[in-house]
Amino acid sequence: MSTQAETLTFDASEHRYWLGSRELPSVTHVLRFLQNFEHVPQHVLEAAAQFGRHVHEACHLHNLGQLDWDSLDDSLVPYLKAYDRFLVDTGFVVQASEERVSCAIPGYAGTLDLRGRLPTARGKVHPTIIDIKTTATLPATVGPQLAAYEHCVTGRHHRRALLLRADGTYKFPEFNDTADWQMFVSCLNLHSFKERHA
Repeated sequence: MSTQAETLTFDASEHRYWLGSRELPSVTHVLRFLQNFEHVPQHVLEAAAQFGRHVHEACHLHNLGQLDWDSLDDSLVPYLKAYDRFLVDTGFVVQASEERVSCAIPGYAGTLDLRGRLPTARGKVHPTIIDIKTTATLPATVGPQLAAYEHCVTGRHHRRALLLRADGTYKFPEFNDTADWQMFVSCLNLHSFKERHA
């Protein structure tokens, strides 16, 4: 977790994080070693990334009670309906949305989509962190990504992904593989090695 004496800042235009005067790599950038998009045209990747950002922004406005449904682009509506259905179905209570987080040691930062409390059928409430996805299927990096975020927040959290779909439905799988954290650390070590020897 970041120290209280240092402020985490984020440059959205360049997607860069600083903890005090120290630049930290982002969680998603660190995990690039686990993904291979070389056969996907750049314009397709950029369009998908932009669409994902729009869905995240709309979900964030929904959490703040500021979403204007009438102003939504038609392509976003089913994803937001899926998100709304998820909140109703699960009773998830949002405590933080689009939260900038960092871990000074070993040194990385990111934006946590959702942090909150998830009721269970047995009447318990689980502290839970959630990463929102809009891809056709969940990428293999979700587990390590959530493990990295969990190390930035206080206490143990259940780790879940929320896959929003174009047909207005959603999936909400849990990730509890203890190897996820070690996989992220391995990628972070590889990132640091490449940075030192660039």
